Amino acid sequence: MLNLNNIKMKPSIIIKALSLFLFIAFFIVFSYNSSFPKEQEEISYSINTKTVYYPGDNVEMNLYSYNYSAKGKKTSIKLDITVYRIKDIHNFFTKQNNLNNFDVLGTDSTNLLYSVEEEYSFSKEFKTRKGFDYLYINESVPINIRNKGAYLIKVSSGKRVAYCGFIITELGVIKKTGSGAVLSFVVDRKSGKPVSNADLSLYIYGNKIAGGKTDNEGILVNEFNFLDVKDRKNNISDLILGYYNDDVIISDPRAYFGFAERKFMTYIFTNQPVYRTNSEVLFKGTVRLKNINDYGIYADKEITVKIMDSRGSEVYKNNTFTNENGSFDGSYFIPEDAPLGDYRLYAYDNNTSIGSCVFTVEQYKKPEYKVVVTADKGQYYGDDVLKAVIEAKYFFGSPVVDAEVQNTFSEALWSMPKWNMKFIKSDIINPGGNIRNMHGGMKIIMPNIMPIIMTMQFLFIPTPEY
Repeated sequence: MLNLNNIKMKPSIIIKALSLFLFIAFFIVFSYNSSFPKEQEEISYSINTKTVYYPGDNVEMNLYSYNYSAKGKKTSIKLDITVYRIKDIHNFFTKQNNLNNFDVLGTDSTNLLYSVEEEYSFSKEFKTRKGFDYLYINESVPINIRNKGAYLIKVSSGKRVAYCGFIITELGVIKKTGSGAVLSFVVDRKSGKPVSNADLSLYIYGNKIAGGKTDNEGILVNEFNFLDVKDRKNNISDLILGYYNDDVIISDPRAYFGFAERKFMTYIFTNQPVYRTNSEVLFKGTVRLKNINDYGIYADKEITVKIMDSRGSEVYKNNTFTNENGSFDGSYFIPEDAPLGDYRLYAYDNNTSIGSCVFTVEQYKKPEYKVVVTADKGQYYGDDVLKAVIEAKYFFGSPVVDAEVQNTFSEALWSMPKWNMKFIKSDIINPGGNIRNMHGGMKIIMPNIMPIIMTMQFLFIPTPEY
């Protein structure tokens, strides 16, 4: 019988065995963790639809995704997609805070998903494509919905969730708001015919003020007074919601699902339109907040500025704050090996794009200039001598100097049907010369002008200035 107590092991053997055990355990844990793609958790994506569809149209959801941390390794990403129908459009849309930011969390902190019911759901794998130094997905996904109504799409991946919506309806409403009344005009979106007996409700800042049905001309007028609205439940000044049979009627439907007229008016510009590599871009922007009757200064607010190069890669990102005038500025240095082409500068407020501008990176810009030829008189006879002055200036104001000039004199095609006379065009080439003076001008003289109608053309070949 083997007595284990009598077996003695050297300390070196025990240390080697323990090290081997720890190495095997670490390898198993590392292999287990690495089997889960981290790109799935880091994915960023956005979704949208056309917003308003007519019954029978094919509904599609557009999905765009990018991943800068994947380091060029292609992969596939699984997304869960759920389509909901909005059961109560009154409760859902009146609890949105404004027309520009769609949210599933209501103004009273209620979950608006309780106002919807699931139509169907599915999962789909998307294969990434390789960009310059990132991976991306840009695909359209068909949504199998044909019935009229207002719908919500939810796309989730791990802890990230995105929403967008769309409406299927035959009807549209045109709204006109005055100082004390709102006129609603309900029509068929294809034929343009007015729709009578449409049941509408008027909401002012989330409060139902009035309602009624459209007349035979599809019109409903509701009178109100803004001063009577004491409790502002949201920032929507006026909203029309209603039904006609199984059609839903929503004023400004594109607003709620991200296609609204933006609440900001932003002007962004750079100090010049074209740059060479290894140079600095200076930019400045001014943001104005759209109110009901005017514009407000958007002061002391955080703005994110991003610059995308001509290949779509993000080359600059910085957070800044607007000053007391609602303006911001910054700079970006273009590297020596930067790609050429159009660059786009975007400004974001709370991850929502509020403005953009474009500048171009080129190594050489073909000069543009204006040429003016002034003759000493407008009509010549027989042996007259034509005297003309040529002036050439770049569009930025400087004269074009030391440029080769070719003068072309040609007959203009001219006829007099009454006398059966016609002149056929022919060219007379003058060797020309060079613009030599510092003002970008030269004089030409052509003796013995023939009795014809003439046009003058001049070809400039300027020397590029670097």
